[in-house]
Amino acid sequence: MFKYILPVLALLAAPLAQSFEVKAGSWQFPHRISWQERESKRADAVEGVEQMCVSRAAAADYAKAQAAELEADGCRIEDRQENGDVASFRAVCEHQLGFQLHYQKLSDSRIQVKQIVSNTKGSDYVVEGEMQHQSDDTSQCSD
Repeated sequence: MFKYILPVLALLAAPLAQSFEVKAGSWQFPHRISWQERESKRADAVEGVEQMCVSRAAAADYAKAQAAELEADGCRIEDRQENGDVASFRAVCEHQLGFQLHYQKLSDSRIQVKQIVSNTKGSDYVVEGEMQHQSDDTSQCSD
């Protein structure tokens, strides 16, 4: 009898799969893109702001929707993890281009984002910023 109790307890203790749900609508993403060339060690950075629209379908599991977009472009998704307010995955794409994405919900209207883009030309680009929900309007979103 005890040989069945431990596996059942282990199953009960395992975290349930959760989706990385966010608000649908208009988001603003102020971010910084930095890079350092591997050979020269020269570093540089630029800052920008991106306006994004998250559809209702993508909002249901934002990290999964982002991974699906990369898969549609021919990338292979690896190391997908979602646990409550944190989600991450790695994508390996054509021409040895790779992405590591990490999302952390800070609140219902704020998401910390870190993305590392690696390529074979000797440069890694790091994109860091905080997505901020602006409105619930999804009229400009594409599904």
